[in-house]
Amino acid sequence: FFANLYEMDKMEFEGRYEVLQKVLELPSDDQKVLTCSGGQKRRISFAIAILCEPALLFLDEWVKNPQIDLLDMTFSL
Repeated sequence: FFANLYEMDKMEFEGRYEVLQKVLELPSDDQKVLTCSGGQKRRISFAIAILCEPALLFLDEWVKNPQIDLLDMTFSL
């Protein structure tokens, strides 16, 4: 859905998704978002937000209970 929304082709989406899944430690593809923890849901939301590599991104309190290593990896993208 989001790849179509951002007008990304399939190869571009798959490559970007693979990187985000590893770096953000996203849940497996077959896990429903409703069953994810609050932290996993925040990571999914963040992955969706940066999927299209925006030039500017506003973050509002997204670092609730931050994991410093994860933050460092995320901002190195």
